[in-house]
Amino acid sequence: VGEMALLTLDVLVPNFFATSPVVPEFQVRNAITRTLDRTNFAEQKDGTTLAGIRYRFGIYPQEIGRYEVGDTTIKVSYADVPPNRRDATLTIPPMHVDAAVPDAASALKPFIASSTLSVMQSVRQSSPDLKVGDSVVRTIVVTAQDTPAMLLPPVNFAVADGLAVYPDQPVLSDQADTRSDALTGTRTDQATYMLQKPGDFVLPAIDIAWWRFGGNAIQHARADPVTLHVADNPALRPAPQAKEA
Repeated sequence: VGEMALLTLDVLVPNFFATSPVVPEFQVRNAITRTLDRTNFAEQKDGTTLAGIRYRFGIYPQEIGRYEVGDTTIKVSYADVPPNRRDATLTIPPMHVDAAVPDAASALKPFIASSTLSVMQSVRQSSPDLKVGDSVVRTIVVTAQDTPAMLLPPVNFAVADGLAVYPDQPVLSDQADTRSDALTGTRTDQATYMLQKPGDFVLPAIDIAWWRFGGNAIQHARADPVTLHVADNPALRPAPQAKEA
């Protein structure tokens, strides 16, 4: 689960392609599909030179189970005897991918897998010396190699008496290396804490348990807890009520 299955599709015709083939996107239920690249090549077969296009797709299963791929068609148009051309419909045979979770990782809920996963944290205060009425912005950035951002877990920002928390919408991004196809998924979660009472507060540590592809033990990535010292703010105290004569 979460690891890429590589689907390679070679389309070959005699002479040359008259138009680009119409290739399906291979959208698979409960899986993320990436179109990796398209490469032109030539191949000799029985003394005939064939023109080829190689398509590569990455399929990332999101759940345990079997994923059916293929069992569809490609429409191809190629040069026959010039200036004639021929249209053909090619059938892609059905294939499947089986996705599982290692027994040693069965306790992970949710199951998060990656080649490398890290957590970075930043904290921004509205003033150096915090007092009631100020705000604190906590940002958590999770970065994972070979894992789409959609598969990274959301961050749970803790709520405490005296603090009001306002989470932002998460920001997800994927970056692919054009040479190696290596994928880096990044998820950024951010929340603003409004300080409503004086006192000492601790924003709990953020711990993400994950599984390394090819590993044999659960890994942990962690952002340290954040301590806030909030002073009283006389300017926000309610004005005293005037006494009646």
